[in-house]
Amino acid sequence: MSKTLTAAILTLGKMMALLASIAIASALSRLLDKAEYGAFCQILMLFTMSSIIVRSGLPQSVYYFLPRLDEPQKRGLILQSVMLMAGFGFLVGLVLYLGSNLLGVYSGSELLPCMLRNYALYPVFILPIMVIESVFMSFNRIYTEFSFNVISKIIVFFVVVTPIYLGYSTVIAIRCWVIYAALQFFVLLIIVNGVTNTKKIELTRTNFISQFKYSVPLSLAAIIGAFAAYADKLSINILNADPELFASYFNGAFELPLVGVIGGAVTMTMLPSMTEYVKENRIDKFLSLWHRSQIKVAFILFPMWLFFFVFAKEIILVLFSDKYESSVVYFQIFLCLIPARLCVFSRITVPLNRNWIYTGGHLIQLIVGYVACFILIRRFGGIGAAIGMLISIYANVLFLAYNCSKLLNIRFYEIWPLRLFLVYFIYAVISGCAGWIVCVKFPVSNIYWILLKLLIGSFICGGMYLITTWITGVFNWREWTGALNFRFNGSSNKTKG
Repeated sequence: MSKTLTAAILTLGKMMALLASIAIASALSRLLDKAEYGAFCQILMLFTMSSIIVRSGLPQSVYYFLPRLDEPQKRGLILQSVMLMAGFGFLVGLVLYLGSNLLGVYSGSELLPCMLRNYALYPVFILPIMVIESVFMSFNRIYTEFSFNVISKIIVFFVVVTPIYLGYSTVIAIRCWVIYAALQFFVLLIIVNGVTNTKKIELTRTNFISQFKYSVPLSLAAIIGAFAAYADKLSINILNADPELFASYFNGAFELPLVGVIGGAVTMTMLPSMTEYVKENRIDKFLSLWHRSQIKVAFILFPMWLFFFVFAKEIILVLFSDKYESSVVYFQIFLCLIPARLCVFSRITVPLNRNWIYTGGHLIQLIVGYVACFILIRRFGGIGAAIGMLISIYANVLFLAYNCSKLLNIRFYEIWPLRLFLVYFIYAVISGCAGWIVCVKFPVSNIYWILLKLLIGSFICGGMYLITTWITGVFNWREWTGALNFRFNGSSNKTKG
């Protein structure tokens, strides 16, 4: 299977998973009151943080070690990794169970302790599944991984939402969720048992120590990244123990799923050439390719940014109902993170073996995030948390950009094709204003009319953007249809998008 097709399949799988998560949040926002939904969101936050930490440790080590072992040792490594992750999941669950009352006090929720105690077994089953997913990828079982991801997320939606829709409590829904996780785990164990060509299992002390040493630095970096990524939400829990405020913030303070998907797809496609150019010190070609990728991503994301910003209220009402109209401002603030997602600096630091720079950027984000959030939340509440998160992420980006410019021996501003960024932004603003004038001036309350307004607005904004960029020569159909393969001979970094 080609790398491009693999990247496309994995990207589609991630997109489906993100959409399923949004669908669950959308349904529960309507079925639960704010306090109960806020407690449920706190559980989701705790699990997401733990999964971020764990996913970069043992699951990542599987990619590295499996190709280097013989068949019996491969089975041993798989068993070893699954058991270690189950053990870690047990520790996470134990902490959540024993600390449920304390976490309830800090969050200001009387409902959270009971939910956490019923949720505590979930990490025991779900964390080992992350290892099994890595095993499927290592054995090139891409369709198995894709099918599992998509089907499981769809089933989870019904497992969680159906009991609440039928009138049962969130505790019952959480118990159903845990039972389904257990079923997933045992089914995947049966499937993964057949990926190797032998039934022999060989466990060695050397492999265990090697895997542990490999995983620990990744996990430490992931811990920094997880706490940095949730600085705003943790700060709100500590300083404003209000589940209803947290529910509103949680629903608004998220990045568009398409942002990471589009950037990741482009990056995965160009990665082989970029790695080759960096290692061979062919900086001109690297910069041309690097700028070209950013231009393509910016061309897509900038009009999306302005469209979602203009129609933020309508989008929040469709997703979460009018109960969460206060979430609109958080959503608009988080949309301003799009320029920070146009490039992935690890594509420079990893080939040059300068991973400490990437870790340092996350450490700066962690420190700046908590300082900014603690100061701004006291003054501006939830809006302060969102602004503090914005400041911390851009501090990370500027740190990485500065250090990468030093590695490549170029001027700081040459990291980005700034002139074309400005051009795309101006055209995006023009298209956004056109959509605002035509659609936002006509307020409607019925959800079907809101959906129609969004559809009309997307045609107006998208059409205006394509027409203006095409007339001025910025948009080039031949460029987009004939140059999607990033293995090219290199051109000026001022190449039009």
